[in-house]
Amino acid sequence: RTASEAIQCKTGLEQFVAGGKPTQTPLLSKMYMARSKLIRRSLEAATLFHGRENLQLLNLGGGLDIGYTDIAETQFVVDLPNTLKNLPPSNQLPANTHYITCNLEDTDALSRSLSVHSFDFYRPTIVLMECVLSYIREDAAQKLLRWINEHVRHCVFIAYDPICGVNASESKAKSFSRMMLERFQDRKAPLLSVVASTSSYTSRMFDCDWPFVRTYTLSHALQLLLSENDATLYVRGELFDEYASLQTLLNLYGLCLAGNNSSWYQSWTKQLELRDEKPTEIRRRQLLFARIATLEAHVSAMEQRQTRRNQLTRP
Repeated sequence: RTASEAIQCKTGLEQFVAGGKPTQTPLLSKMYMARSKLIRRSLEAATLFHGRENLQLLNLGGGLDIGYTDIAETQFVVDLPNTLKNLPPSNQLPANTHYITCNLEDTDALSRSLSVHSFDFYRPTIVLMECVLSYIREDAAQKLLRWINEHVRHCVFIAYDPICGVNASESKAKSFSRMMLERFQDRKAPLLSVVASTSSYTSRMFDCDWPFVRTYTLSHALQLLLSENDATLYVRGELFDEYASLQTLLNLYGLCLAGNNSSWYQSWTKQLELRDEKPTEIRRRQLLFARIATLEAHVSAMEQRQTRRNQLTRP
């Protein structure tokens, strides 16, 4: 179900960008636009070191998405049988893509299945996982991350996942996190291994022996990976409440960029121009949002204290 909804969201996004009616709320449409732009930007930058003709793309949990066939010479998409059975007829599928049914929690079966389809474990490989690890049990997720690092010998890794800081200090972020977790639970697709912060995500990768890792919130990644004009396009809101809600939502998802080859990883991140910049209009608005949120918290606390005083002074 989630795979079908994901491809429907992407199709709706393409229609929305083309000027059509969005299939999601404007807030979610903007988040999907930001996600799509960042993933595409990360993938294209990763191809420059070796060249697309020398690469293979391993899309784990790729589901029904056939939108990355131009990134590498060969693509391998791995997902559950119940998901891949909904693919279009074979004559409508890209010729350079292998579709492989496998449970990602079973890394031995994954090794065998990839070998059967002539996956080259020593060839430069881009590994992509979009909202996949969070659906896997934590122990199995760590096992899979170690397997990728150990068996795909020359790779860069791109992952996009929820980061639900339910212990966040900001009340809005906390309520958004809980609401998101409850929604997935209600849809019978619980998030099983959600980390609480970008630093926790990075630590998990280091624990799985990845030597090079950077993790960013979606909001932060927009600042670092896109031009200011592009980033502003994706995060602006017509009203302050809309902007504040969008910023909260963007901070509940993370983009992880990792690798196990120093030369490729350093070239890749340099192409992405990941660097700290002087405060831009986006950053200034984020700081303004944080200050207003702090003021709102102070006002709320004062109102609560006044209410208690009134209750105590009543006859």
